[in-house]
Amino acid sequence: MIKITVDQKVYEALQKAFPKPANTAHRALAKYISLLEAMLFKSLHFAATPLQRKFDLFAIFFQQLANQGVQIGPAKLRVHAWLRNNNLNLVESVITGSNLTGIVSQYKWTSTFVAMILATIKL
Repeated sequence: MIKITVDQKVYEALQKAFPKPANTAHRALAKYISLLEAMLFKSLHFAATPLQRKFDLFAIFFQQLANQGVQIGPAKLRVHAWLRNNNLNLVESVITGSNLTGIVSQYKWTSTFVAMILATIKL
């Protein structure tokens, strides 16, 4: 199980951008974090490549992260897109994958993201 802790400035910026209805920003970010935790946990089940070990990268599918994330606001903006547009990314793309080449996107953590691996396998 992976537990992600996000810098407080991300919550504050999202709350400032989407103040109504109350607590919407907190719920949306919590759902986005839950999705990211699940994707990271799934990524840890596969053996890391030498490149991933050297640069602390992890493989996740960008399309799933971008499109399965939560929508917020009257314009139904994706949380992932809003975070990227406001320079508050939790993860940063290092190597962009492609379905044509079969390469999965490689990401690294940003300063607004702190991951704590509680237990990778729970028996």
